Amino acid sequence: MRQMSLTPELVALCHREEIDPGPSGEWTQLS
Repeated sequence: MRQMSLTPELVALCHREEIDPGPSGEWTQLS
């Protein structure tokens, strides 16, 4: 995992790609 400046947007993108429709289902709905 890359350790850069983690912004809410980057975190959301990373979680969206790694964690498919799961606990982060809300993120996929927001995007």
